[in-house]
Amino acid sequence: MFEPYLKSFYIRSTDPTQIKILKLEVLTNLANETNIPTVLREFQTYIRSMDKDFVAATIQAIGRCATNIGRVRDTCLNGLVQLLSNRDELVVAESVVVIKKLLQMQPAQHGEIIKHLAKLTDNIQVPMARASILWLIGEYCEHVPRIAPDVLRKMAKSFTAEEDIVKLQVINLAAKLYLTNSKQSTGSDAQPQRPWLMGPAAPRHVGSSRTGAQTHVPCISRWTLNHCATREAHSVAPLIHGG
Repeated sequence: MFEPYLKSFYIRSTDPTQIKILKLEVLTNLANETNIPTVLREFQTYIRSMDKDFVAATIQAIGRCATNIGRVRDTCLNGLVQLLSNRDELVVAESVVVIKKLLQMQPAQHGEIIKHLAKLTDNIQVPMARASILWLIGEYCEHVPRIAPDVLRKMAKSFTAEEDIVKLQVINLAAKLYLTNSKQSTGSDAQPQRPWLMGPAAPRHVGSSRTGAQTHVPCISRWTLNHCATREAHSVAPLIHGG
């Protein structure tokens, strides 16, 4: 009904934030196979807005369009990846969260994007974005077998300073890495291949044949006062130790 009037819902810079977001929702709902190129071009102009709440909503809208219209999914994904170089951390963080949702649809095709996201853990500080990156690395660690252990090592160093949502994903990453990356985490001669055990975060008994996950997960339960993270660490530890 409203498709012929698509341009009537274009957003003006003078619109209040709530009106902008309402119009954005209408545009997203009106997007279809025919007009999606026009809608996405319009969204690109909104990304440059100084209204950060509106920019975040626009990034979410791009994600919804990619979900609903399969043929533009790769185009949207590539555009979101380009936003990862944006100077505004909130834009980057929102992009990471949306990229996570899109990658879940076809992760095997996007190993390079997951590698790129892994490198962002050094710079992104927004908890939800950090947690999303860790979830992706853990869920698809077979696509990044060399990078995942190094990310775990870095996160072990900063574990005590992380938000609870990030701590939980660090624990999950340790468990998934142990279960899927056995070549780097088993055997008495595996020490040189366990980069997550290097650095100041490694316990003193690191020279033993215990794996990085075996070493860190029990310790993590003592490094946090958060009951959820402690309970998660305690529940994962027996699995890693073989029951």
